[in-house]
Amino acid sequence: MRKQRRFVGVRHTLLIAAVGILSLAASAAAASNQQADLSADALKALVPEGYKVEKTMACGADNAAQREHLVALSDVDDLQIKAKPVMLLLVAVGKKIVVEDSVTLHNDARTSEFWSGPPNYFSGMTREKVGGGDLILVASTLSGGGSGFLTYFDFYRPEKKKLRLVKSFSHGRMEVPYFAVYKDAIYDADCVCTRGEKRGKAFVYTCYLQVTKYTFDGVAIRPVGSERMREQHGNRYLQDKYRNMSVLKALQKGEIFTQAP
Repeated sequence: MRKQRRFVGVRHTLLIAAVGILSLAASAAAASNQQADLSADALKALVPEGYKVEKTMACGADNAAQREHLVALSDVDDLQIKAKPVMLLLVAVGKKIVVEDSVTLHNDARTSEFWSGPPNYFSGMTREKVGGGDLILVASTLSGGGSGFLTYFDFYRPEKKKLRLVKSFSHGRMEVPYFAVYKDAIYDADCVCTRGEKRGKAFVYTCYLQVTKYTFDGVAIRPVGSERMREQHGNRYLQDKYRNMSVLKALQKGEIFTQAP
């Protein structure tokens, strides 16, 4: 009888130990999964009221004790013109989930004019290899619901638990394709039109895209070259031909920057 009680006691002790080991294993697995991914439930506690998560991107080393994630947020209201500006959260996931930094895109405008305000629509977020390092490209749009809008292309870099804006580009509705990222470099263009001599009753205009190539040296995005693209001569309406002209397609066809600067 004592042996049976002793056996039951030992079995009970082993069962408790086994449960403890399984619990520890489950906790370790959960911690491992948490470091690898930021769950939707965990994000709910971090998102400000009136916002929703648009995209989450891991931006730290896989073997880091705390892996960083960049979280893009926008206005939760999809039925009307979005009123809240686009936000970014830099979140560290380790033993605890911590918001290291938060940024409201282009929130430094000190004017009540709509077109000088922050973007209210999230357009995309990608990791780009540019020159000597990795950058995160965040695209956002300022729109009032009409045909006109302004698109921002912002390059960020997480540094020392902060989000650093390295450089920003922006274009109106007809000029969005003037911006491109191609083969580890950034390209951005301006349409240039000048009035020349008068022939008969009309003036001759010269138009082209002035395309500038940029690279990243680990600290700043710097210009390394510039070329004219598709120079033409014509009347005062010539500039209309440059609407939505694609710099990326010209690069892919070898029209510009065929030689290294």
